[in-house]
Amino acid sequence: MLKIVVADDEFLVIEGMKLLIKDVNIESEIVGYANDGLTAWETIQNTEPNVLITDIKMPGLSGLDLIKKCRERYPKMLFIIISGYQDFSYAQKAIGLGVIDYIDKPITPDKLESALHTAEDIYYKNILKNTHNQYLTHKLDELVRAQSSGKYDEMEKLYKNIKEQIHQEHMKLEDYKRYMYMLVTFVAGVHYDNGKKDTAEKHFPSYRNLYILQTYEEVDQYADYIILNIINRQRMEESGVMHGTIKDLLQYIQEHYHEDISLNELAERVKMNPVYLSSLFKEETGISYVKYLTDLRLQKAKTLLTEGYLVTEVSEMVGYHNYRYFCDIFKKNTGMTPNEYKGTIRKTH
Repeated sequence: MLKIVVADDEFLVIEGMKLLIKDVNIESEIVGYANDGLTAWETIQNTEPNVLITDIKMPGLSGLDLIKKCRERYPKMLFIIISGYQDFSYAQKAIGLGVIDYIDKPITPDKLESALHTAEDIYYKNILKNTHNQYLTHKLDELVRAQSSGKYDEMEKLYKNIKEQIHQEHMKLEDYKRYMYMLVTFVAGVHYDNGKKDTAEKHFPSYRNLYILQTYEEVDQYADYIILNIINRQRMEESGVMHGTIKDLLQYIQEHYHEDISLNELAERVKMNPVYLSSLFKEETGISYVKYLTDLRLQKAKTLLTEGYLVTEVSEMVGYHNYRYFCDIFKKNTGMTPNEYKGTIRKTH
C-alpha cells in the first residue's frame, strides 16, 4: 500500500485530495497532511510515508527544499509535485530532484490516479529489485525483453516458469499477492506504454483488486486473466486481425440491436470481465459500445422512417420503448426530430 503525505498551503486542495484518494483505483491512504513546509517535514518524520505529494510554493519551507531534505533522510521516498501553470519552470527543476510526476491544477481524479499509477509501479519494482531472489529478477527481465520483441510464445512460457518459481517459494498469501502484482504491473506497463496511456489510466491493474482475494488460486486466476489477455491482445494487434470475440459480438448486436442488451450481459455471454470488454470493444471498433449501439439503432430507424413507419412504431422496433427518449436521442444525434426527418424524405421524393 502507498502511504502518502500531502503538503499544500491551500485548504481546499488538502480537503479535495482527501476525497479524491478514496476514488482512485489504487491501494493507498493519506497518512498525514500539512499546510506549510515545516509542518510537512515534521509530519513526514512521524509517519515515514512512501510518497510525498507537495505544492512547490509553501510558507516556511518550499516544496523543492522539502524534497531535498526528504531525499537525504529517506532516499527511497517517491515525490509528486502539484503545480500551477505559472510554476512550470519550478516543475522542471523538480524533475532534476528525482520527482516522478507532477499534477497540474485543477486536480482531477484522472490526474491523481495517473500520478499514483507511476508511483505504485516504481514502488513495487523497487521492492522486487531489492529481493534476494535474483532468479526471479533475471527471468522478469527476460519476460519483458520477449514482450518488447514480440516473442509472445516465449513470453507465455517465461510467465508460467516465473509463476512456478514463485509457487516454490512457499510464501505467505500476502507476500504472494505482492509478487504476482509486481509481475502483472511489469507486463501491463510495457503494454500500456506502447501508445495506450489513456487506456492505462482507467484500466491499469490495481493492487486493491488483489488485496481482496482470499486464496492462491484466485490470485493466479487474476494474474492469468490480465497477462494472458495482454499476450493475446498484442498477438492480434501485430497481425492486424480483429479480436474474434468482438467479431462475434458485432454479429450478435446486428441481430439483437432492438433488444435490451447491456454491456454486462454481453460480457457474461462471452465470459469476459465487463471493464476489459469495454476497453477491448473501443480499441477494436474505435467507439464505445453504447455509441456503437446507438448509431446502429438510429441508422435502422432512418431506414424504417424512410419506409413509411410511424415514429411510435419505429421507436419500439429499434429498441427504444420510451417514445420521448427515442425522439431526444434521435434529435441529439441527427440535429432533427424523427418527424422532421420524415419531412425531409418527403421533400426529396
